[in-house]
This record gives sequence, structure tokens and C-alpha cells, in this order.
Amino acid sequence: MSYSNAVTDDRVYQYLCIKDSVKDWIQNVLSVSLGDDLHAEFKNGVVLCYLMQELDPRSIPHIQASTASPFKLKENINFFLGAIEDYGIRKHRLFYVNDLWSNLNLVNVIMAIHDLALLANERGFRPTMVLKEDKPEQRPNISDELISSLKVQLGKVKGDVATVRKWKKAPGIIKRELALRAGNRVHLEDYEPFIQKFQAYVRGVQSRRQYQKRGRNNAHRARVVNELLQTEKDYVESLDTCLVNFYQPLKEVSDSLKKKKKPWITDDNIKTLFSDLNIIYGFNHKLYLQLEERLENWTPFKCLADIFLQMVQFLKVYTAYVQNYTSAISLYQELTRKDKSRFSSFLKEIRETKGIAHELPSFLIMPVQRVPRYNMLLDDLRKHTWEDHLDYQDLVRAKESVEDVALYLNEKKREAESVQEMLAIDKVLVGCDSFISASRSYIGEYDLKEKNQDRKVYLFSNLVVVGKPNKDTVKFRMKFEFNQFTLLQEDDKVVFGQPGLNLSQKPLLVLTSNDAFLLGKFLDDITEAINSEKQRKNDRDVFYEQHHSESAPMNAEEELVLRKRDLKEKLDSITFDENAPIETIRLNRKRRNDSLAKLHAILETEAEISENQNVHEELNELKIKLQEIEPELTDEDRERLETKKRKEKEKHKKKRFSMRSSKKSHVNNGSSPKGKKKNRKSFAFH
Repeated sequence: MSYSNAVTDDRVYQYLCIKDSVKDWIQNVLSVSLGDDLHAEFKNGVVLCYLMQELDPRSIPHIQASTASPFKLKENINFFLGAIEDYGIRKHRLFYVNDLWSNLNLVNVIMAIHDLALLANERGFRPTMVLKEDKPEQRPNISDELISSLKVQLGKVKGDVATVRKWKKAPGIIKRELALRAGNRVHLEDYEPFIQKFQAYVRGVQSRRQYQKRGRNNAHRARVVNELLQTEKDYVESLDTCLVNFYQPLKEVSDSLKKKKKPWITDDNIKTLFSDLNIIYGFNHKLYLQLEERLENWTPFKCLADIFLQMVQFLKVYTAYVQNYTSAISLYQELTRKDKSRFSSFLKEIRETKGIAHELPSFLIMPVQRVPRYNMLLDDLRKHTWEDHLDYQDLVRAKESVEDVALYLNEKKREAESVQEMLAIDKVLVGCDSFISASRSYIGEYDLKEKNQDRKVYLFSNLVVVGKPNKDTVKFRMKFEFNQFTLLQEDDKVVFGQPGLNLSQKPLLVLTSNDAFLLGKFLDDITEAINSEKQRKNDRDVFYEQHHSESAPMNAEEELVLRKRDLKEKLDSITFDENAPIETIRLNRKRRNDSLAKLHAILETEAEISENQNVHEELNELKIKLQEIEPELTDEDRERLETKKRKEKEKHKKKRFSMRSSKKSHVNNGSSPKGKKKNRKSFAFH
């Protein structure tokens, strides 16, 4: 069969344009110069692997560049083929190793790279490949022999193939189908040995491909674990450098300046700057030693995920540090912003004396970036571990656990930044009661107008605050919770109407702006915030409806259990960090003490009406907790704590009596008491 019959001369010259375009694209991507003989340039696979690394840096496990071994060089080609298949090139468009190594079909190689360039263009990779046009007057003079050779190779290039799912058939069915097609003229039994040999050949090809894929996966696994070990070593050494060369000298200076009236560095400054860095260093040094011991003699069948499963809970030691990071950077900027700053000159002297290339903020951000890096490396390791590997299931669990911790830390960092923003606003906003709340988060501020007067609008997750900007402060004018207004849009205005869509009444507030984009952004942000708050309340309503229907009203015990669970969740969300700014410490301390007082009252009430031993154990544990924080309390704190406990206990006793009376009325009358649904909802939003 001749492959060249269906290939025209025009097709050959189109291929030559593609070849030149591919060459130019590779030269632009790698910033190299390639010769005219592309087979010689591509044969060892090094250029192709470097090209693929530009498209996806983690696609090639390693490159065999400094060897003359054919086996090693062919490994480069196999790595490239596996990488472009993972990138999205379909199998029938790939080439064979010998197409390139033995120059059997360079056209297949060029066309595969051409498909790769087009796919990279679609994904936004730059520089793009510019396809040259085939102009008859500019065609090169090539021999008839070369044209014939190219026609043969082009004839072997596979076009687009429809992906039709082929169902597997049992051998008996296949034999009967072949017998029907052959009729009585052929005895299939005579051909069975040849069929078996062909099947063995196909299985051999599949096994070799599987072996090559397994080899590539093993190379990737080795790359990932080595990267994990090396980055952990660098990370621990960097933390040690920071503690030895920055933390300890600053601590010594701080201790020596304690007697001075205005020291340029204090213990509080150092706590804010470095937070729990000592604890993190100790934890990660231990982790590094474990990794070093495990990876000393690494083999493809060794396991790694168990180390991360054991230590994943300890990753939450990063919580306080991540929450404090914004405060640390703000303090660093404040200390270095002063003219002739002693702090800046001291750090500069340390860096010059010790030969440290990086400044202090470069070290402080490392713990913030480390946990997401663990997540990325574990995910990479999982992708290149086959499913029947002993470590696969543990890797899946470890990756999910570390990802959960990363999300948790990110949420805590966001909450801390939100509190910092609210504290900053609270300082400049004059005449407004404190609006800082654990359940409230900051969204943004907007410079808008009300009746051509400048207004500063602060948007939170469930509140809008409006003020009049002055030179250094903002004078408070009004604030609205989301249930206190109806949001309307009229042309180039945002109208805060009376609640309940009462359009006949005068609006509460009308905001405008000369900047249409800013006004549109404010409208989008507040609409999204209102919808999110409605969804949150609806979800809470659904929860209570599901757990407490009309036919099964809440009794006192159930209400106490739900109330207790809510308070425990609130306590878990409070991170008490002594390194935080004093305003944050006071806010968190008040929230914690109030929640503990409420929980104490609930447990005492529950202990009186329940014989459950666990309740009494919880109460004893809480009393110990209250004793632990006793030295921190001022006389005012103690008085407020006792008052809160007394009021909560009285409230729950009244609630219990009310619930029992309501239940008796329900039994006697055979109907649901009035207002029960309303009471349930009010409790849900308490």
C-alpha cells in the first residue's frame, strides 16, 4: 500500500510552512537558535523537555542532559510524550520514540509539536505560534526525492479520529462472529495459534507502555519527595537564620532598654513581629528530621503520607502566626517609616555583618506560604502514584487534610485582617458606638455623595455605616443593618428605601457618585452581601425546621443542647493571641469571657434537669477553665462575668418553665401553641 498517493504537492509545502513555524516558536519560547536539521536538534529529547517545562514547569520529572547513553536519552523522549499527553494531546496524534530517535518519521514529530503549540495558544501561553502562509511564489526549491519522502511520511499522519466507545466482547462471541463471516470455507481452529500470538504481541505492547508510564511516574515521585525534603531543609534553615540573627539580638536589646522611658523596641513589639515563630521552628525541625530519615534510601514503593497524617493536626500551630502576620508587617512598616529609625539601622547592620541577603519581611512571610506548599506537593505526589500503591489512599487522605488546614488558616487570616480593618475604621470614625462583632466581616469602603456632599460609606457583611469625611477623621452620620432598609436602584442613584418596599415614604438615604463604575461596584457588593446574609439566615431556619418541626416542639433539654453547641462553635472561632494588638486582645477576651459565662450557666441548668454523667463532667472541665483564666480578670471582668452567669441561668430557668407550660397546653388542647414558630425563629437568630 502506498501512503503517498493521496498526498498532494500543496500538502507538502503546507507542511514545510508548519515546520518553519514550529521552529520559530520553539526559538522564541526558549530564546535559543536552532539549526536547519531539526532531527539533530530534537534527537536527544533535551530541547523538547525544556520546551514542555516552559508550558508546565512540573510536567517533566528530570532531564537527562549530561549523558550519551541511548537509554537515558530515549527516556527524555518518553517523558516528553507522556507530558504532552497529560497536557491534552490525543493519543493518535503522538509519535513513536523511534520516529524521532531513528528518524523514521520526523513529520509525525513536527505535527505533534504543532498540535501542542496550537493547544498552548488556546490556553493563553505566550509567545504564540504564528503560522506561516504557503505562498507559491515563495516556495523553496526541493528535490523530487525529498518531496516523495515527505509524501510517504505525511500519508502516515493520522487525522482526527471519532472517539467511539467499543464494548469488550467475550472470546466465544468473537469466534462465532468470525465463523459467520468466514462461512464453512475456513476452520478457525487452524488459526487460533496465530490469533493467540497476535494477542500476546498486543499485550506485550500494552505492558511496555504501562512500564514506561510507571517509570515516568516513579521519576515524578522521586522529584517530588526530593523537592519536599530540600524545600523543608531550606525553610527550617531560614527560620533558624531569622531567630538567631534577628529575634535574639532584638530580644537582647529590648531587655537592655526596659528601664528607659521611650525605648525604640519593646517586648510587645517583638511579640507582635515574631509571634509563635519559635514554636513553628521546633515543629518543622522535627518534621524535617522525619522526612530526612524516611527519604534517605528512597525507592518507588516507599510510603510518605503517614508522616503527614500524624502531623496534620499540629499544623494548626500556624493559626496564631497567620492571624498575626498582618499586624507584624504593619508594625514593621511603622518602625521603619520613622526618620533615622534605630530599628532600620540595627537591622541593616545585622544584615551587613552576617551577610544576609533578605530583609526581615522575607523571612516573616515564609510560614504563611508553607502550608499551601505542602498541599501542592502532596497533590503532585498523589497524581503520580498508581491506585494500587500502598501509599495511595493515605496520600488522598493526607492531601485532603492538609488542604482543610490550609483553608482553615486562610479563613483565620481573613478574619484577622477583617478585625484589623474594623479596628482601623473604629479609630477614625467619630461619634459611633462600636460596631465590631465576631459575626461581622469587613467588605470595603466607598467615597460616594449624598445631596452633593461627600460621604464615606463602610460596607460590612450585615451592616452599612455612613459618615462625613473630615481632615483626619470621619464624623458618623447613620448606620443600617440589612433588615432596616430596602435597596433600590434608580438610574444613577442607590436608594435606601423604607423597609417593606413602602415607596410612598421618604427614602432613608440616597447615594450618588460622579464615578459610575464606583457606584456600580458598590451596588454589586452590597447586593451580594445582602443575598449572602439572607442565605445564611435561610440555612439556619432550614436547620431548625428540619430538627424541630411543628409536630415535635423543642423541649428544654433540646434547646439547651443546641444553645450549648452554638456557644462551643463560637468559642472555637475565638483565637486568644497575646501577641495581637491590645484592642484585639481586649475584644477577644471579652468575647471569650461572655461565651464561657453563658456556657457555664447552660451546663448548670442542664445538670439540674439531666442525669447524664457527661454533662457533669463537662461542667467540671469548664469550672477548671474558668479557674485558669481567673488571674487574667480585673474586678470589672469578674463582676460582669458573675452578672452574665446569673442572668443566663435565670433566663434558662424561665425558658424551661415556659416550655413545660407550653407543652402541657399542647397536650391538653391537642393543638400547637400560638407563637411557637416565631419563638423558634427568634431563638435561631439569637
